[in-house]
Formats: sequence, structure tokens, C-alpha cells
Amino acid sequence: MFKKLHLKLTLNITIVLVVLVAIYSFIVYGFIYRGNKNPAQLILREAVSHVSDLNEIPDYPPKPKRFPKNNHKTVNIFNLKFNKDLHYVLRNTDLTITATTLDEVFDDDSLKKYALKVLKTKGSLTITTEINEESVRMITAYINKNGIEGIAQVFYNRDAEIFFMTRLMTTFITIGLLSIIVLVIISWYLAKKALEPIKKSWQQQKDFVADASHELRTPLTVIQTNLEVLESCENETIADNKQWLDNAYAETRVMSKLIDDLLLLAKIDAKQVALEQKEFNISKIAVEVSAQMYPLFKKKSIVFTTSIVDSINFNGDETRIKQLIIVLLENALKYTQEEGKVSLTLEKKDNKVIILVEDNGIGIAHEDKERIFDRFYRADKARFREEGGTGLGLSIASWITSLYDGAIRVESEIGKGSKFHVELKIYRK
Repeated sequence: MFKKLHLKLTLNITIVLVVLVAIYSFIVYGFIYRGNKNPAQLILREAVSHVSDLNEIPDYPPKPKRFPKNNHKTVNIFNLKFNKDLHYVLRNTDLTITATTLDEVFDDDSLKKYALKVLKTKGSLTITTEINEESVRMITAYINKNGIEGIAQVFYNRDAEIFFMTRLMTTFITIGLLSIIVLVIISWYLAKKALEPIKKSWQQQKDFVADASHELRTPLTVIQTNLEVLESCENETIADNKQWLDNAYAETRVMSKLIDDLLLLAKIDAKQVALEQKEFNISKIAVEVSAQMYPLFKKKSIVFTTSIVDSINFNGDETRIKQLIIVLLENALKYTQEEGKVSLTLEKKDNKVIILVEDNGIGIAHEDKERIFDRFYRADKARFREEGGTGLGLSIASWITSLYDGAIRVESEIGKGSKFHVELKIYRK
């Protein structure tokens, strides 16, 4: 699926980039073309303005001796005045040629029709046409000054201009073709980078569904097995089968917690978790949670100690902060052996609340440290299953920490225990 999507996205990006390059090329080409045409027209008009006598060619610029065939050696499209040979055809009002720079025979009929048109309007006309099969840019203008009335036609050979623009177009096409190859490679890379978060999200979703199905299947299997045992003991009382009922009940509690965690994570992903922002005494919350957890630690003969600074106020969601502390303590309870030690520390440092949960349990391997906050990840699956865990607690704890621009990290060593360090920023109302 992603391979086809990658190809499709590459094609779309390539098309967009090619279109942008083509638009840019046309704009540049048009700019250069207009940069050639507009100054040329100004020069032609200036040349007409130098005509003061219909019988005399003005010295602007110096007259060539013959109709030019441009050898393309000198082209400066932004300085036509010094690199274009201008040619004059001067006429009186009956359109008879009175003076010209062209010594060779040329087709006057093609020029005369423009002169006639301008004579009627007594204006000017700038066009691109052909004279003796040569492309020229020409201005035909009505002259009426110093008692002189007639028509002046001034033009230049466009061979060099055409040569330059053709070479420019060829260069653009060549660069364009090479650019397509480069753009395909760039598009492939950009498409790959764009798909990475989608692929990651898709894989996480697949893993989440697979892990959730597995986690739900296990307690269901246990419940089903215990109920099948009960079915086979038709003549026994409930008291005789209390062990099987207790097993089934314990698994329903595991399922209930798992489903609650799954629903919370689903809401987190959909950004639909409602958070209550209020100021509360986080020290009091830590004391309450410690009191709730104390019997569980005592049942496992674990020494549980606390160091809680009084009256630390925190602005946030009281329920989620309580859940964060519970997750950290439950995690320590699961991975600490009997007669071990667990401590909870709550203090304030600058504008941060610091929560430390330390134990001398089994510890976490170095390769597992980065993954323990992933959903359903367990460093010790067998022990976790015995303790009734879901593998979602630390993932939820990480999310709660992120709500307050905080950080959660772990220091651990196999056989020596773990220390979870949480920092939460304090925001004032």
C-alpha cells in the first residue's frame, strides 16, 4: 500500500515542481524577450526623432553600406543602441522614397503598405515583419516638423536577436529535461520523508490493535478456562469452587483496567481528553496516594517511605496528576521483590515540581530504557503478567508529563533498582 502511495506522491510532487520550474522559465524568457523588445522600440522612436530632412539620413547611428546579414558575433539585448544597425527609408507624402540606407534592391511593396496606413492616421506603427526574407523590427512614423511632411521608416535586422532567443529556449529546454531527472529524485526523497510519520502512525495503530487483541484474549481465555472447570463440577458448591471464581474475577478486573486505559489512549490520540485546570495542593495528593498504596506495599513486605514537602500548589488537572503518581508507585510495586524498598519524594525546585520514585527492585536493562514508555512494552513480560499489569501505565504517565511541558526519565541498573524522575512546570493563573 505504501509503495503505491509513495509512487503516486512522488508523481504528484514531480508534476508540481515541473510546473513551477516551467512557469519560472516562461517568466524569465518573457522578461528577457520584453527586455529586448522594449528598449528596441525606444531606440527606433529615438531614431525617428532624429529625422529632420526627408532627403538626408540622420547620423544615428552611423549608416551601414549594405543590407546586413548579422553574423551573431555581438549580441547585447540590453544595449541595442550600440549593437544594432539601423536602416532608414524616408518618403514624401506621395510615398516616393527620398532617401534610404539600403543600397541593394528590396521589396518596397511590403513597406509601402505600412507607410500608407500611417499616412492616413498620421501616427506611428511598430511591427515585426520581413524584408528580403530577413526578419526585422520596424517603426513607421508620420513626420511633420520644420515645414517637412512625410513618412520615416526605421528598422533593424533581428537575426542576432532570434539566434539569441532560440539558443535561450534551447538552453531552457535542456535544463528543463535535466531538471526533471533531478526533480524526480528530489520528489522521491520528499515523498519518502512525508510518508515516514504516516507509516509510523500506521504501524503504531497496527501494533496497538494487535497488542490490545492479545491483551484482551489472555484474560478471556483464563475466564473461559475457569468457567469450564466450574461446569465440570456440577455437584460441588460455590464455596468448593471459590478458587476458580476468584481467578475469573481477578481477570475481569484486569480487563476492566485494560479497557479503561485503552479508552483513555484512544481519547488521547483523538485529542478528546477533557482536562480540568485548577490550582490544588499537590502535596496533599501525594500524601493521599501514599496512604492508598501503603497497604499494598505492606502486603508484599516492602518498606515504603515518603519525603513530601508540605503545601506545594500546582495548577493543572488534579485527577491526572494523581494518576501519574499512582502509575509510578504501581510500577515500583510490580518490579520490587518482597522485603525490598520503595521511596516517594515530592519537592519544589524553582518553578518546577519534582517527583522521584525510587526502588531497589530488579532494574531495567539498558536496551529497554528507551522503550518502557511505549504502549504495551514490558521489560519482563512474565512478571508483569503475574502482577496484572496492562503495559500502558508508563505510556499514560509520559503523556500526563507532556501536558505540563515536563520531562520523565529513568535511571536504572539490573539487580540494583530503578529511579523515575519527573519534572512538571508550575503555571500560575
